[in-house]
Amino acid sequence: MSPNPSPQGILAALFVANRQGPMRIHVSFIDRVGITQEVLAILGGRNLNLDAVEMVPPNVYIDAPTLSHQMLEELKDALFRVRGVEAITVVDILPGQRRHLQLDALLAAMTDPVLALDSAGHVLLANPALIALIGREPAGESIDELLVAPGLQTTLLENGFRLPLREITLNGEALLLDATPITEAGALITLYLPSRIGERLSALHHDHAEGFDALLGDSAAIRTLKARAQRVATLDAPLLIQGETGTGKELVARACHASSARHGEP
Repeated sequence: MSPNPSPQGILAALFVANRQGPMRIHVSFIDRVGITQEVLAILGGRNLNLDAVEMVPPNVYIDAPTLSHQMLEELKDALFRVRGVEAITVVDILPGQRRHLQLDALLAAMTDPVLALDSAGHVLLANPALIALIGREPAGESIDELLVAPGLQTTLLENGFRLPLREITLNGEALLLDATPITEAGALITLYLPSRIGERLSALHHDHAEGFDALLGDSAAIRTLKARAQRVATLDAPLLIQGETGTGKELVARACHASSARHGEP
């Protein structure tokens, strides 16, 4: 992934891939025992330089940069002699390549730092916001190394990448980590910046969570905030809560109201 890709640039790359480049073909067939091996044997017997082969039975997708149109016609004749082969078509891009470009575009469009993990908890992709935050391309690093969070990788794997929101510290900055399994073989990790934590907590606020239990986090700053808010919540006087947009002023106000003598009133 380039250091600063834009969604427009990635989509342009997808368009270019659709218009030019190596020959890509799609072979569809009736699924039967041994047919995939027969198709691959025909390809192997022609010494084609294959950049990629994707097996999605009953389909095979092939990216062959050296395959000419003349060679394609001869290859079609050979493949159609295989019992069960139904169609051979030229395609713009392989399904896996398309998904990769679409994922790149999705990550690039997200303003929060986001990274994709493989099944072992290592970074596959990181979006520009994450790269800007840490100052480097983290592909291949473990989540423990990247976030300096011993035990996080093990916890993620043991729980199938399903974890409640948790607070972490990166480069001295408090962040909220949200893990979302995308398949059985990985997850998306989103890091919400301080200016987004309040907004995110409000969105995930459960009706049954009342008072200061609704304020998640255990950092020194959160503990100090809770202690001060709990002291003033008992006062029978108006409260002025100041802070930047999205930092959680509404959550603090709700917590103070729920802990006050007026908690049953508007």
